Amino acid sequence: MENSLKETVDFSLRRDETARHNILWFEEALRTLPDAVDATSELVPLRHTFADGLYVRELRLPKHFVFTGKLHKYAYPLFVLQGEVVMFAESTGMIHHRAPSYIITPPGTKRVGYTLQETIIVTIHRTDETDLGRIEAEIIAPDYVALDAFFATQARIEERRNVPCPG
Repeated sequence: MENSLKETVDFSLRRDETARHNILWFEEALRTLPDAVDATSELVPLRHTFADGLYVRELRLPKHFVFTGKLHKYAYPLFVLQGEVVMFAESTGMIHHRAPSYIITPPGTKRVGYTLQETIIVTIHRTDETDLGRIEAEIIAPDYVALDAFFATQARIEERRNVPCPG
């Protein structure tokens, strides 16, 4: 299996302002195209499944489809079940996936992708929510400023956990 999980996954946050700028610029350029679609389009059928604290999202992407993803707060697995896709993210650089393959997506990831064949991508997210709006608010940052603030808050919480108890 191509792109399988390595023994150790590096979740250190890589901040590349140029990559961030380019991804956002590309996303904005896509939105200006007359035939641009978003995740609510019938061209991109979505399937949502819930099970014991997990949200499974299946995307069916047509051949030669260009897309950008959301900005994720948490790590999650991404599976390419069918097809072939090239994706770029700040955290991973360019990755070419041929089904079947999977990666563990680091926190803070936003992708740009291009399908070389009709492609099925499945992502799995940890949540007890079943309302899609609440799930998005929980796992997605609206922009990089909000993401950086979220990470700063998480770091402060972690620091407090590591303070030894007196006595």
